[in-house]
Amino acid sequence: MTTKTPPPPFEPATETWSFGELFDLELPIDCRVRHLEGAVEIGARTQHGRAHLAVLDVATGQAPEEAARQVLARFAATRGLEEALDVVVLTGPDGVAQARAALSDASGSWRIGAAAFRRHVILVTTWVPERGRGLDPAGGRSLLALTDQLLGSIRVRRGPPAVALPPDPPGAF
Repeated sequence: MTTKTPPPPFEPATETWSFGELFDLELPIDCRVRHLEGAVEIGARTQHGRAHLAVLDVATGQAPEEAARQVLARFAATRGLEEALDVVVLTGPDGVAQARAALSDASGSWRIGAAAFRRHVILVTTWVPERGRGLDPAGGRSLLALTDQLLGSIRVRRGPPAVALPPDPPGAF
């Protein structure tokens, strides 16, 4: 009897994208990045819709979990959907708190997420219009999944990159 091993799940090729000295994340290679006023727009070349990413400052002394949850609540409130908000918050071993939620109304579906660290929160949002508005369901699901993919790939930088200095001459301390 022969047993077949299923192929590994398909993972699209990615490239590292850096946001200054704050963090890096992995973007699917077919994405375009546009810098907007106060945000970054990330869109796949073959789909309708876009993901938006914004880096926000956090109040001094606010815990990362609280900051991530609060940013999602504020976003939901701007859409009139705060009652429907069910936020899941997890903190990784690196101290980065990640919060995620899904929202829907008559016009479409939102996937929102936040990663909070030090004094910053990265807010990632995607929106897909309801069926019948020019987006096939598979494309909509993959676009909503982009929020989770982006949040899951964030690597916080711990400070400015190291600078290679020439060695000190002997005896000069």
